[in-house]
Amino acid sequence: MLANKKHILPPITGVLFLFFSLGLLYNFVAPLWNPPDEERHFAYCEYIAHNFRLPVYRPDYEGNMVSMAFHPPLYYIMGALFINNDQELLEEQIEVNDGPGFNRMVPPQNRDGSAYSGKVRSAHLLRLFSLIVSGITIFLIYRTALMLFPDTAAIARFVAILVAAIPQFLYTSASISNENLNTMLSSAYLLALLYYLRAPYRIQYQVISGVILGLCLLSKATALIYLPATVLLHTCRSPGCRRRFLELLL
Repeated sequence: MLANKKHILPPITGVLFLFFSLGLLYNFVAPLWNPPDEERHFAYCEYIAHNFRLPVYRPDYEGNMVSMAFHPPLYYIMGALFINNDQELLEEQIEVNDGPGFNRMVPPQNRDGSAYSGKVRSAHLLRLFSLIVSGITIFLIYRTALMLFPDTAAIARFVAILVAAIPQFLYTSASISNENLNTMLSSAYLLALLYYLRAPYRIQYQVISGVILGLCLLSKATALIYLPATVLLHTCRSPGCRRRFLELLL
């Protein structure tokens, strides 16, 4: 009976617990709007929440209501669900302190801070959403490593711990950024390709791969790299050629 209890929790549970513990620490310790472009990513979500439409990106930088509007909208549409429509934009509530060292964004001191506190709650919810998305990334990487090394679960756990403990990955995962969703969907797509390689004639793997690829393209433009990779993978007929190509891609 004791031997059976050891296998109640999957091996990835401890890795995810470590990741979420460190990620929550980053979430509450790192000042809001300090991670790269965090306030700009928030403004994109906020625009959608307020206007129920996507912002229009213009060639002239000054003419843009949302400077990140050139990014595909999937992350921001999902992020808009966590923002209250208080009819006041973040840029109208914060001031930029351009002192020495680094820019620090603070709420104006001469006004009621209750509206700004709503932004803070929404921002922390968005950070938590990003952290959960990155936790899914860790799980997908673990599953990918298991498929590549099916007889060595220790390697899969090591790979998952290695990724989960990268400081920059933790820092980005605990911030508002479309990188988190893009990384998760990219990991899902690579795993879907592995399933496709195992059974290339099963239609469900082709459909699932296509859907995930479409979501990748809706999350960030850098996912375009998967288009030529996918074409090469499908035109490479022999199983050995496909495996070598996917190993190179990974």
